[in-house]
Formats: sequence, structure tokens, C-alpha cells
Amino acid sequence: MKSNITIAKQEALNRLQQIEERFPGRVNPNIRKYFNEGKLYYSYITGGGFIGSIDTISYDPNYEKIVKEFEEKRNKLVYHVIETGSSIALLYVSLPSSDLIGEELEWEWKEERLAEDNSLLAFVHNFVEPNFSETGYVTIDTFADSGALIRIF
Repeated sequence: MKSNITIAKQEALNRLQQIEERFPGRVNPNIRKYFNEGKLYYSYITGGGFIGSIDTISYDPNYEKIVKEFEEKRNKLVYHVIETGSSIALLYVSLPSSDLIGEELEWEWKEERLAEDNSLLAFVHNFVEPNFSETGYVTIDTFADSGALIRIF
């Protein structure tokens, strides 16, 4: 029997593939490749707002800490992070559990997946006002032809 992490990881890889298919040729395929190898990456804008880039989450130890705490406290698996200003959006998969199996799990996953309008459920951590951090729908896109994802809402 597959472990809960293995099942969630496969769902995360499917979601990353769906994002790549939604934005053909505009998402860096290394995001999915590296996640499959056990490395979490995040997208961000640099160069005065002109260059989109991706890097490993461990590039910023504070980001890595936030992801670990979120995963442990909320029983989630983060598959990508998007930096926007003074916040980061954690794209995640709910882990199967005794409370969340079968139809309930499939319903939860359906709610988390990328919708037709390019929105999906994410946890947004606010660095300026951490108490304003919350889970909600965000809309994503790609930044020019950089391969990086951006949060537009």
C-alpha cells in the first residue's frame, strides 16, 4: 500500500503537469522535475521587476521554515511557492488521513486544483502582518517567458 506522502506527491505532480499544460511552453518544467526529485522550488520576480526566476526554497531559510510549519500543522504537502511582494503563496495538496479518505479526499483535492479561470486554493503567508495570513483562492499566471509563476490576485 502506498504511503500518504507518496499518494499526495503523485497528486502534486499531476497538478504541476496541469499547470504546465494550461500555460504551454511558459512554465519552467524543472519545477515539476525537481519536485519529483524531492526538491521544493519557488517562483519570484527579480531584476527590478523585469526577470522571473525559480530557486530552491532553501535559498531563503525563512521560507523553508514557513513551509515546514505549514505542512506539519495543517497536514498538507506543498508543491510550489510563489513570492509576491511581502507574501508567499503556498500551493499544496491535502494529505490523506483517517478523516479525509475516499470521496471526501477527492472532493478536497477537486477544490484545491487549478480551475478554468486559473485560480486555485493556496495558503498565503503575509510577512508584514502574519495574523492576516490565510487560505483562499489565488489566480496564477506566468511571468513573460521566464518560466516562473506569478500570483495575480
